[in-house]
Amino acid sequence: LPAAPHAQEYMKLLVALDCSLGQRRLGAFAAEVNAQHPLCFWTDTLDFRSIPSADYRRVRAQQVFRRYCAAAAPQPVGFVSDAARAEMAGRLERGEALSADFFTPLRRACLREIYERVYAPLRADEARFAKYEAELQAAYNHVSVDDFDYMELLGSGGFGRVVLVYKRSTQRHYAMKVQHKRALVNHYRNDHRSLGAEMAALATCSHPFIMRMEYALHTDEHAILVLELITTGTLQDALDASPYGKLAHDSVRFYVAEVALALLHLHECGLMYRDLKPRNVMVAEDGHVRLVDLGGVADFKG
Repeated sequence: LPAAPHAQEYMKLLVALDCSLGQRRLGAFAAEVNAQHPLCFWTDTLDFRSIPSADYRRVRAQQVFRRYCAAAAPQPVGFVSDAARAEMAGRLERGEALSADFFTPLRRACLREIYERVYAPLRADEARFAKYEAELQAAYNHVSVDDFDYMELLGSGGFGRVVLVYKRSTQRHYAMKVQHKRALVNHYRNDHRSLGAEMAALATCSHPFIMRMEYALHTDEHAILVLELITTGTLQDALDASPYGKLAHDSVRFYVAEVALALLHLHECGLMYRDLKPRNVMVAEDGHVRLVDLGGVADFKG
């Protein structure tokens, strides 16, 4: 991400790109200004990092390269330099093994182009952007348990369970964390300040590298958090799957930098994260980290 003052706007753009309503509004504006190709490239490379098979990864890379990056691509993008194009073409022609980060440098350039050609002009149209924000707020507020379809159990613990759900109004899947109120009260009987700490921390934070809380609601018996759904695993999973239990130096630098930015944001909000470990750092489909499990977060005063 770029330095301030634009960093916060880039974070908002990342949120919009991950939101079905944001995608539709950005896509409609991009069509008006003839800037659809960067958005299409972003979408088509979104899941590249999570492809498990080396053969399929190579096939998918060839498809994306021919569509967007080749000299005669039908949907050309302007952020691919001649040197980058030649290097990518050579690696694909030689049949080299491609890492999950094959498109990462281009995705960074793509994000910058989407910001400059689509998001910034849309943001400058104050009336139109205000309408988008109002639509976003209306879509995400006034939520009840009846707004969701319940798909399957993802996990369970001492306080409750995590369920895969589908929200009909946004047409998106989420992870719903359902906790028993009585169990929470009993557990935090001697520390009432920690009761609801996770919800408060998630509501305070707004950062692309911290697990996003979409909704918070409750029933007579349950406290419910609706969180963004991440199914690609944690840093611990990546370590376990890597040769010798280690990641490449470039990957380590990348992940550490993003975790540091997430911690910095928490500190700026007056919050202290007290359970940092690879299992609490997820790697999302977009290749960026998400800091999770904020139940143990405390404010500096406490």
